[in-house]
Amino acid sequence: HRAWLLRRRVAGGEAADVATLLECSAYFGIQTSLTETALAYLADNDDELGEQGAIQVVYAMSALGVTGTYPDLLLKLFRKIGAGTFWEKDRVRVFQLWFCQLLQFPWLDARLRRRC
Repeated sequence: HRAWLLRRRVAGGEAADVATLLECSAYFGIQTSLTETALAYLADNDDELGEQGAIQVVYAMSALGVTGTYPDLLLKLFRKIGAGTFWEKDRVRVFQLWFCQLLQFPWLDARLRRRC
């Protein structure tokens, strides 16, 4: 089933909001059919996400164990991490993502930037 809010542009609704909701659901271990819908939406709108949103979505994908479902989205978002300065505010999370890459998706053709 498709979520109406994710298919349609709603005033104030952005990809960053979907990324935050996805991160929150992953943090509490909630995985529903809307998880797949949210990832499909983000795959179509990945250009709208900044570094913070990329960190949130990659964390959610790792926590929910869906890194293999959208490898192209994972690659694009993983490349955004460390491109700006937001990663400095969330160093522990970025370290966790580096560790997740080693364990969950070593096949990914991207590495975190050396400064991270």
